[in-house]
Amino acid sequence: MSSKKVSRVSFGLFRNIIKTSWGYNKTNTLIIIVLILIGSIVSGFGFATLIPALEIASYNMGNSQLVQKSDLGNFIIDIFNTLNIPLEISFILGVFLLAIVLKTMFMSSSTIYIGRTVANMTTHLRLELSTSIQQAAWDHYKRVPLVVIGSTFGKDAGRAGNAYKVATQFWSLVVQTSVYLVLAMLISWQLAFVSLVIGILISSILSYFVKMVRDLTQQQNKIGDKMTKEMSDFLINIKPIKAMGRHSNFGDLFAKIILKINKNLRKVTVIREVRKILQEPISAIFLVIFFYLSLVVWQISLAETIILGVVLQNVISNFDKCQESMQQFAEVEPYYSRTIKMINQLNSSKETWEGMETPIFLKEIFFDNVCFSYNNGKQVLNNMALKIPTGRIVTLIGSTGAGKTTLIDLLLGFYHPQHGAIEVDGVPLKKIDILLWRQKIGYVPQEVILINDTILRNLTLSDPKLGTKDAEDALIIAGLDEFVRSLPDGLNTIVGERGGLLSGGQRQRMAIARALIHKPRLLILDEATSALDPQTELDIYQRIAALLPSVTVIAISHQSLWKEKAHQVYELSGGKATKIKG
Repeated sequence: MSSKKVSRVSFGLFRNIIKTSWGYNKTNTLIIIVLILIGSIVSGFGFATLIPALEIASYNMGNSQLVQKSDLGNFIIDIFNTLNIPLEISFILGVFLLAIVLKTMFMSSSTIYIGRTVANMTTHLRLELSTSIQQAAWDHYKRVPLVVIGSTFGKDAGRAGNAYKVATQFWSLVVQTSVYLVLAMLISWQLAFVSLVIGILISSILSYFVKMVRDLTQQQNKIGDKMTKEMSDFLINIKPIKAMGRHSNFGDLFAKIILKINKNLRKVTVIREVRKILQEPISAIFLVIFFYLSLVVWQISLAETIILGVVLQNVISNFDKCQESMQQFAEVEPYYSRTIKMINQLNSSKETWEGMETPIFLKEIFFDNVCFSYNNGKQVLNNMALKIPTGRIVTLIGSTGAGKTTLIDLLLGFYHPQHGAIEVDGVPLKKIDILLWRQKIGYVPQEVILINDTILRNLTLSDPKLGTKDAEDALIIAGLDEFVRSLPDGLNTIVGERGGLLSGGQRQRMAIARALIHKPRLLILDEATSALDPQTELDIYQRIAALLPSVTVIAISHQSLWKEKAHQVYELSGGKATKIKG
């Protein structure tokens, strides 16, 4: 691994530490740094007061030849004299203990601020991510795996706060190291300079370990994402997979992924332990060099040598801790980066809707020569023109790919037509408040997916305005009321993952009830009765027809019932709509 590459990685990590620690709450970060700075200065002063104490002790022991009044020692003595503090060992040690207590208070305060900021940051990221997920355009969910979005919201955002914690801890070490270096320079700038060089050399050597951990962590995240995605796909399709006896293929795939993760974990563990093993001999080498230079080469007093040794040992130790912080940051920073990246991606695909008018919907929906094509350039709708009057049942038929679902997606505001307009009572949809418009719609998709929760929550979707009475009324329309009453827990019955504890027909009825519970003005059925037997389908139709004219129904269906009973039938073909009934 080239030194240039390691330097780029170290610089990149340092840059990301700055962005992480100062990007969220600059005020809190500044308060934390100030508290640490004051605490470090107080601590440094406490260590400095030990110089005259040791010199006095050395003198009392008859080692007067070792006593040298250094500039720093004289400065401390002057402070004691100014404050009228007796220059006695008991008083000096008392001042030292007071300094340590004050340092502990300032450091504890900074820790409290760090913890509070980490909690607030994690909450802020989750709330921002939640809002971004809700406001993203429909097309984004088709391009990004939903399991990745869910993983970012659940796992990455939760760990992202640790990136801030480690980043601020790094700055804490930098501040403490700087204060100790200044103190060391006041005693001997030569030894302080040597210690600084040694610290930089140690950092350079250990940078290789940081780079290796960062690379392994990035690989681990990619492998973990792949495993989560594969497991999600497996569970979603578990019934056909097990039915065809092909689950062993996934088992082999999971085994390979798990072994890769295990291999990376072993490497990370070894690297961490190697760093710890190297720390002791490096410290020993530093102490040998330090005492030789201090006592033999520059003949510094024993008192100052002892204090200087303690201070510079802290400096070298902090250099090592800085590297350890960078290694920890390399492990947690990807979670923060991925969370921010996901938020930015979602915000960049945010729904752009400027309409402000309140929808009325008393007359009709009009598709006025609407043209639409997806990003692949294929024209799906070509000058599409059709009218959907209120209080009627309108059925859309056509072959696969004819544009039926696309037409509905345009009506829901998921896409904008490239040409033409969709009008509601003569008002272009783009001028209407899309949220208010959607709140007038009940939608039953072709693929019904229920929440792994109670029947009641599946119907209300946690809307506080909807309650038990609304759910019971909707179940009556969907023809599911007797079934729910027969259950021991009634509306509080859990439906299972994706509604797996219910039959296909029951899930479709649940979806219909969910679409009707808020009493919509427009009901959209996308093959909503395909899993029902003819008699049950007729029963559902009659119940829905009884809601006319307060409800307008658009049904995408190949079932003969909906073509026979509809007031209007449009056949979609070649990007156009042809009225074949009504």
